[in-house]
Amino acid sequence: MITIHICQQTDLNNLNYINVCWKSIITNNSHHNFVFYLLHNINDEILISGFAKRFKLLFPNVTIITFFRDFTDNNLLKIHIPNILNLPKILYLDCQLIVVNDLAGIWELDCGEMGLCLKTSLRPDLKETNGHKAGNTSVMLMDLEILRKHDFVDKILVYNSPETNECKLINIYAKGKYNELKINMNVFINEDDHIYGVENAPKIVDLFKLRPDCEIAESS
Repeated sequence: MITIHICQQTDLNNLNYINVCWKSIITNNSHHNFVFYLLHNINDEILISGFAKRFKLLFPNVTIITFFRDFTDNNLLKIHIPNILNLPKILYLDCQLIVVNDLAGIWELDCGEMGLCLKTSLRPDLKETNGHKAGNTSVMLMDLEILRKHDFVDKILVYNSPETNECKLINIYAKGKYNELKINMNVFINEDDHIYGVENAPKIVDLFKLRPDCEIAESS
């Protein structure tokens, strides 16, 4: 049994999806302990504390820690993770994913010199950022000690502008030197989600699947 620290971000619109993701994690990893860190911009302490209490009534062995940050753009919250969480390592997951297998394999990976494990984009037009390969940031294993050592947050914010997003900013920092996640350790909408459930699909053991409503929304 290991303890896995998982961080997610949400706004009011996506709070219920966090509930679904957490349930999928515990259901498929009952042999591990979990600490959930929820970064949010919801200025309603009663709502957030009620959400956490209701979840713990169902799963009393989990630990839930919430952090309020007043960001207009909720996506920037993940950039600040190394400065918000005083931990050695965190597994970041976007809320559109559900977990269908054991997370020990991804948790025990080495994050390398840049302190990040990402899955490289499969689309040719998204593969490179400033001449380097580019990883998707919906699933990230983050060595927070290495990221703090490299001044990750300060370096990223130098490049922040209306034309950038958190994925592009993180890849500018990484310069293509992140460690690679295996093919089954992330699922990209409209890139490789089509291989799941197809009769002749590659025989891989999935860690994550997309919520059905994500697939519908993206294809409509």
